[in-house]
Amino acid sequence: MRQLKGVSKKTLVEDNELFLFEDEVEPLLAVLCGKTLECARMEVLEEEELTEMKRKQAQLDNLNKLEQADVQRMEEEEAYRLKTHEAKKNL
Repeated sequence: MRQLKGVSKKTLVEDNELFLFEDEVEPLLAVLCGKTLECARMEVLEEEELTEMKRKQAQLDNLNKLEQADVQRMEEEEAYRLKTHEAKKNL
């Protein structure tokens, strides 16, 4: 074994002086995990809300198309009635 050069000294450390990793990191880790889960939950809720809004918008667009077609049909019927009424009037 090699001979040590210099003077060996000891360091006196009390029990409460050292950094206890698990005890110190646990609260920080709990906050980080909680915030991450909260952000992920909010993103999921936003995605669900957007999906629902798109579905409702598609329903509304479909309803508007049906109403437009109904209005156009009624206008054509009215034009036909007016035309036939004018034709009968001219006879």
